[in-house]
Amino acid sequence: MELKDFFRFSIIIRRKLIYFVLLFVVLFLGFFQVSGFIIEKIRQDFLPHSAKLIATGMLETIMVEIQIAAILSLVVLGPVSALFYFRKRISKNTIIWSISSIILLIIGFSFTYFFFLPTTINVLTLLTIDASVSPYYSINKFIFFTFFTIIIFCLIFQMPLLIVWLVLRGIIDIKTLKQKRRHFYVAIFVIAAVVTGPTALTQILLAVPLIFLYELSIFVSGYLLKLRK
Repeated sequence: MELKDFFRFSIIIRRKLIYFVLLFVVLFLGFFQVSGFIIEKIRQDFLPHSAKLIATGMLETIMVEIQIAAILSLVVLGPVSALFYFRKRISKNTIIWSISSIILLIIGFSFTYFFFLPTTINVLTLLTIDASVSPYYSINKFIFFTFFTIIIFCLIFQMPLLIVWLVLRGIIDIKTLKQKRRHFYVAIFVIAAVVTGPTALTQILLAVPLIFLYELSIFVSGYLLKLRK
């Protein structure tokens, strides 16, 4: 690469980085303005009446608001950056995969937000009360738990896309997926135990959707392979 081309490339990269930084700052400022509302919404939706949310330090609440703004900014910036980078390579298949990913993302978010988190937090709070302990939750740890759980579940619900892609690429085959079904079910319950904790109810709440997604992946993969033939 000639020196002239190198400088031209450096200028392009620098310009794109500036755009992304400016977009992140704009998103951060916007989300920071509504971070207090987000905290209150999470408290109303998930915190049982028998539990209380507390700040263990003077700066804890403001730091949580900053973290919320940063996380949401990155979540939005990721797809926007990908769209900007691949805008000239968008094909019909790309659109189909993207729409499928968004649908699974919405399903994963809805399942986690409206069903899994309320149930899990209520169960854990009841266990705390049964142990004669007052349920006072740090705002930092409580918000982190909810955000972390939502993000993990949204990623887990992308599993069908990964399995279908591996099958279509010939990396794995449907026969192997069917033969290893029992092993996968065991692995699912192990993952559920690690992610959700020791309570059987929360493990089942995570394991059942994962098993359904696994079976869905096998069905969709087989259907697409038949279409190829």
